Amino acid sequence: MPKLTMVLGLEEKMSVIVEELILKGKQLDAINFSYKSRLQDKYSPVLLLKSFLMDAKKAAALISKE
Repeated sequence: MPKLTMVLGLEEKMSVIVEELILKGKQLDAINFSYKSRLQDKYSPVLLLKSFLMDAKKAAALISKE
């Protein structure tokens, strides 16, 4: 998908796409998009991974309570 947006000339929209992915809790996809569009300086992969791990821990805790 990142390559398709680049081919279509939507590089300037990549930042918006990455933001939407982050807001929807899709941090791993956001990391992928940010690397493919060379935006990793703007969107820290380390912070996104930490956020992903926190969400995963919360989900695991909810599942273990059931």
